[in-house]
Amino acid sequence: MVITRQEWQEWAHHPVTQEWLEQLQESKAETMEAWAAEAFVGATPEATQSFNATALGGVRVLKQLIEEIESLKRTEGEE
Repeated sequence: MVITRQEWQEWAHHPVTQEWLEQLQESKAETMEAWAAEAFVGATPEATQSFNATALGGVRVLKQLIEEIESLKRTEGEE
């Protein structure tokens, strides 16, 4: 299946996509707040390092998804 740029843009502007985007942004903010509250501190320095690396990886994925959706919304009409 080939999806056109226009179809991607329509998807990016769809109300369900917008709701999902808000949930992604909230999840990112919640993870960052949890980090600030020291939620990723383990019993050992190694455990703390592992918890933080996992959380950082998750935030990076969320950030990439958010940026891709926002990029699709901005490029409307630039085919």
